[in-house]
Amino acid sequence: AKRTAFDTAITGGGAFPDAGRARVIWAGLDLDEAARTEIDRLATGCRAAAGRAGVPVDGQRFRPHVTVARLGRPAEVSRWVQLLDGYRGPRWTAGRITLVASYLGEGPRGRPRYESVEEFPLSD
Repeated sequence: AKRTAFDTAITGGGAFPDAGRARVIWAGLDLDEAARTEIDRLATGCRAAAGRAGVPVDGQRFRPHVTVARLGRPAEVSRWVQLLDGYRGPRWTAGRITLVASYLGEGPRGRPRYESVEEFPLSD
């Protein structure tokens, strides 16, 4: 199914699983209702396709975000999350989605290695 391009901005942030024992620091996306609906439809379709392909899918609620950092071990990052809370970037149009594979521990010095697998254009 065709998906529609949407406007967004990077704003705020948080940590997975939480700021007290973070493994990932992320920046959030400011989405209006139409954009949120569109990105939720994309996530649902991706999860369904992964399930059909036999890929395990977690039951966590999808949270649109940009990964800022992966931590080698859990850490307390409340100060960093607080700094992200005050950030609001410029608006831009998301015109494509890129599927990125993460290979944890396979990059230089044991860092993650990322590979762009496929790009999916979004219509205007």
